[in-house]
Amino acid sequence: MKRFLIISFIFLYVLNSSESQPLRTLKDVSWSDSVLLSWNDFIGPVDNKSDGKALTASSIIFKPYFKNDSFMLWVEAIFIPDHSWKKNPDLDSFDLTHEQTHFNITE
Repeated sequence: MKRFLIISFIFLYVLNSSESQPLRTLKDVSWSDSVLLSWNDFIGPVDNKSDGKALTASSIIFKPYFKNDSFMLWVEAIFIPDHSWKKNPDLDSFDLTHEQTHFNITE
């Protein structure tokens, strides 16, 4: 079992340590039940080919580590403002709640 955990740790570490993609940027927003998204968070370029009114880009990031001889996995849901967009500046709170729900599902 310990061998499996060590191999899993190495695999996750290599998978998660790509030089081309940082874990997160300073603009990314960690999910929190006390902080909701605002339309000001949606700063990415608009996809005018999309039929959607807005797009919530979110991701799950993780980092494996050992603590007290145990394999641990730190996991976080993030919102990615640079890839999230809104088409219409007059979108309402219902639309924002819809986009927040996408982020909540990520969490």
